[in-house]
Amino acid sequence: MGFPWLCRLTQGEAFYKRILQTYNYGIYSHAHCQHTIFFWNEVVGDKGVNNVISCEHHHHMNHGSGAGFLKMWFDACAGQCNNWVLIMYHLLITDPDLGMFMYHRLDEKIPTKGHTYLENDRATGLCLCPQMLPPYGL
Repeated sequence: MGFPWLCRLTQGEAFYKRILQTYNYGIYSHAHCQHTIFFWNEVVGDKGVNNVISCEHHHHMNHGSGAGFLKMWFDACAGQCNNWVLIMYHLLITDPDLGMFMYHRLDEKIPTKGHTYLENDRATGLCLCPQMLPPYGL
């Protein structure tokens, strides 16, 4: 049983000492050989499809490579990537007749369930365990 009153605290020592749940979403660009990892806490939002799409859209708008072809690997989590909302977003950014057109082709890849060992998993693991970071960073 939790403590439902804890979420209603707005001030005081207990409010400032509580630990917030945090979420992250990582994107690795092979074109730039660069990791982009988004972090947010439970006050900003949860780790649902809307936040994942916001992270992906921010990445396309601010870190895009200008490529016409995009190959994306996702995990099999239906609450984040493997759902119709993200597919509809990908249709929006690949349709040249719409205002959000960014790519001529986008391939979505979803590996079998289990740990994927993709590049973004490596970066996320290093960010979640800062004691394991090499002295030169990623």
